[in-house]
Amino acid sequence: KRGDAFVLGDRAKVLDGAISAESGLDAAAAVVLIPPINAHVASMNGEKYPYEMIFRSIMSHLIDAATNEYVFARQFFKEYGQNDCFHAIFGKTLSLVLEQLENYLFNCHDAIAILLMIKLTHSYKRTVKARRIDKVLEPFLDRVTNLLWPRLKMVMDAHLRSIRSANAKKCGGGDIHPHLISRRYAEFTCSILLILNRGRKAGSNMDAGNDKLP
Repeated sequence: KRGDAFVLGDRAKVLDGAISAESGLDAAAAVVLIPPINAHVASMNGEKYPYEMIFRSIMSHLIDAATNEYVFARQFFKEYGQNDCFHAIFGKTLSLVLEQLENYLFNCHDAIAILLMIKLTHSYKRTVKARRIDKVLEPFLDRVTNLLWPRLKMVMDAHLRSIRSANAKKCGGGDIHPHLISRRYAEFTCSILLILNRGRKAGSNMDAGNDKLP
């Protein structure tokens, strides 16, 4: 089974369900179509997952818990227009998630994983808005986005520097097959397009001038 930093493969399944709102399903219910990882079961079975799948599971658990606690805090403590109770409950948790993500990104050179997490984060922004908890979670999701985009740019810049400094003679001689770099470029471009268009309605076009993921 082949897998590298340029091929999407079956990693796109992490987007299944989480971005179903773009295909016409309810955004508030999208994240529950595929259940998050059960840590105890996964550990017992020795299962391993790519980081974007772990990221999706953490965010799904977090959004579900935040939804329940936000509704409870508003009803029990009569907090209307103020969110002090919610921040007291979730402040340290949100900080921990951001810290763990930042630590992972520090040594991450996997552009596909970062793109998938960006796509997921955009989906979660629609989800929290549909659940009407965007006032408390959207700033957190904005900080997640602000961690992902700069790291993606650094990884892409590194790829460009690698191509510019490549020695054609050391990259393999010519034969009847496409060159290795050409194949990797095609695979990587295809992976990006698949991520960008994942969950779009059939026949829909990309918004003109939109240079970020939907």
